[in-house]
Parts: sequence; C-alpha cells; structure tokens
Amino acid sequence: MSEKASVININGNDYKESALSDVQKKYIYHIRDLQQRISVRKLELEPLEVALEHYTNTLIKEIESENDNG
Repeated sequence: MSEKASVININGNDYKESALSDVQKKYIYHIRDLQQRISVRKLELEPLEVALEHYTNTLIKEIESENDNG
C-alpha cells in the first residue's frame, strides 16, 4: 500500500510536506505544536471560567441580600 503524501495548505495553496525544506518543516512542527497546546489550554480554561462566574454571581447575590436586609 502506498502512503498518502501529507499536504499542507498555506494561503489557499497546497504543498507536499516532503517538498518543503527542513526549516519549513520545523516551522510547521512548531505551528502544530502551538495549535495543540492552545487547544489544551482552552480546555483547561473552561472550568476556571465557570468557577469565576459562579463565585462572581454568588458574591453579587450575597451583597444584594445584605442590601435588601440592611
């Protein structure tokens, strides 16, 4: 079986990864790594944002409750 060549699309143009220079391949590696790391960080950020919203809303309710009773 022949393996399908990896194709990179840059600005609407397709390039075979095997035809790129070593420096260009290194940049692609860094770009993919950064994309993956950003994706992971977004997943890590989501529960923090939920917690922040919860505590903010809880504080607002607490303050409003004191103002209504005070």
